[in-house]
Amino acid sequence: TSDKRIAAMRGSLMDTALEAAESRGQGLAGVAHALYALYRDDGFAGRLLRAHALELGIDPEFTVLTDTDELMDQAVEHVLGRATAPDAAPELAASLKALYAWYPMAGEGGPFGAGTTIKGLVRDLLELSSQLPGGMDDVRVARGQADTSALADAYRAALGASKATTEKAQAALDAIDAFEASGKTMEDAARLMMSCSMPRASKAFPKEQVELLKAEAADAFINIVLACGGPALDALVGLARAVEAEYRALKAGQSALDNNDLLRMAYEALRDYPAIRAAYEGRFKMVMIDEFQDTDQ
Repeated sequence: TSDKRIAAMRGSLMDTALEAAESRGQGLAGVAHALYALYRDDGFAGRLLRAHALELGIDPEFTVLTDTDELMDQAVEHVLGRATAPDAAPELAASLKALYAWYPMAGEGGPFGAGTTIKGLVRDLLELSSQLPGGMDDVRVARGQADTSALADAYRAALGASKATTEKAQAALDAIDAFEASGKTMEDAARLMMSCSMPRASKAFPKEQVELLKAEAADAFINIVLACGGPALDALVGLARAVEAEYRALKAGQSALDNNDLLRMAYEALRDYPAIRAAYEGRFKMVMIDEFQDTDQ
């Protein structure tokens, strides 16, 4: 794993640092300085932030979290604990109520996949948002439209193909009309999907048209489910924002930054502070980026 490689690299660097300190006759003070520099090395981003901490309004003695799992889990537990408390804030309680129809809090998971829980989803969103420059503001959620017009057109094309095909097409069209006249809840969507069966291919309704009908049904149903889940999606995003804020507060309470903070804050320092940017412009003739082949952008 990367942690094992880092540990091995640090071990090798430690040996080198100790040898250098000893050869220079620096004694215990030199050894201590070498070890401190080795274990507090946060790369260029960390050194930049420490050097300009007062300008940036951060503690120059901040620690860097090498393992964020424990603090992230705490953030999730704190927010969900407050949301389920008897005196929960109305907005948090309402968020959970909207989500309970879709997912359980924890455990085996709900109708949308084993292991899919509210707790797991907000934890995943925290992991994602912590890697983005703008946090949850940069998270884009997919929203659907409950539009059945293309699906209805595809079923109308099957009318008259054969008796069995016509019966299935008419049943689907009746179900589409009923859905359009409904409140378009998840229960209404489920009834629609159960009523839209696929006809068998025939000379009058060939395989190509059956495949087209299947594609239209899949597209319509995905969008309908997303549209019906709009309130739950809003609730999930609201909870994720609360967890993100809690995670940041926990880090601030420990004067700690994670590796994503180092990258984001160093970027913002160079972008937003002309004096800091000027201190580094033209300073490096060459830059080596280790493992650049593993980047995704």
